[in-house]
Amino acid sequence: MLAQVRRILEDAKGSTPAAVEAAAEIIAFLAKGDKAHVEPYTVPLLPTLLERLTDKAESTRTAVTAAAEAVASSVSPAALAVALSTLYECLNSKTKKWQTRVGALTLIGQLARMYAEILPAQVPELIPRLSECMGDVRAEVAKAAEEAMVSVCATVGNKDIERVIPQIISCIARPAEVPEW
Repeated sequence: MLAQVRRILEDAKGSTPAAVEAAAEIIAFLAKGDKAHVEPYTVPLLPTLLERLTDKAESTRTAVTAAAEAVASSVSPAALAVALSTLYECLNSKTKKWQTRVGALTLIGQLARMYAEILPAQVPELIPRLSECMGDVRAEVAKAAEEAMVSVCATVGNKDIERVIPQIISCIARPAEVPEW
């Protein structure tokens, strides 16, 4: 069944909005159900779902957003690294449209808030990827990246740097604000 759902989602020209919405609803239903058994099948669908955020139909974008959020909510702590790796595929500015990148960044922020205790292990890989997106020419991508960065940095838990995290994020987002030494 998931193979057929994937085909519907991947067929950008041949699938009707109603078919895409139904496919997204199936994924959301599965993700909200028996999470442990479907996670290996739903997490790999995240890039395909996020690609559909470029659809013209608002109802389609709403359905795939709900499905992607349901899949992200169903990620277990053991699968966090795999889910993040899957989302990294969606951040490439040369191959992905801005809506896909914003969707991936939003889900990264969601995962950071869900797993604040274990996310710090992923910070060394996350920060450079988010930093790159913060410099994106598309304002929506830069804003989503900054919001994800705030969520990620909130998980660090280092009392010595907590008070300067907003300034660090601001310097990454706006390098012109950094004084020359």
